[in-house]
Amino acid sequence: DDEKAHLQRVMEEEARKAAAAFQQGKWREAVASYKWLWTRDGQDPVWWLQGGLALLQLRRYREAALASFTASSLNPPTTLPHLCAARALVALGRTTEAQEELDKVLHPRAPSSSWQALTTLDLMASARQVMGTCGKLESYLGRGQALLKSAGVAPGLAQSWEV
Repeated sequence: DDEKAHLQRVMEEEARKAAAAFQQGKWREAVASYKWLWTRDGQDPVWWLQGGLALLQLRRYREAALASFTASSLNPPTTLPHLCAARALVALGRTTEAQEELDKVLHPRAPSSSWQALTTLDLMASARQVMGTCGKLESYLGRGQALLKSAGVAPGLAQSWEV
């Protein structure tokens, strides 16, 4: 019992440290603390979400997407993990998967509280803006590829523009 209580206190202190680093924009410190927490108790969706958001700030998009997917699988209180995952996927050029994540924001599971409902409405507006950006990005990349091909640019270079 003493050992469990000690571990609980250590984890609470690390969680406070992670949250403080996150609030202060100390992204590397926040990520280090959240990764430590994930290895001890990976069941807190807030830790995964905030770690994912910190990873986004560090432009570590693959890790951010994975953390966001984990947060969304743990039944988080909002649809924010899906929005975070979508941002990371857009940065990786994976717009189709990003749109799938944004669809989860636009058509979320039924909220279990009024706070969740209000948060969901706010995130739906943000998701619509991001979806528009995804569409513009796909259109831009498609036009760039077609332009390169029509200009007789090497096929390998034109294909490197493909999403």
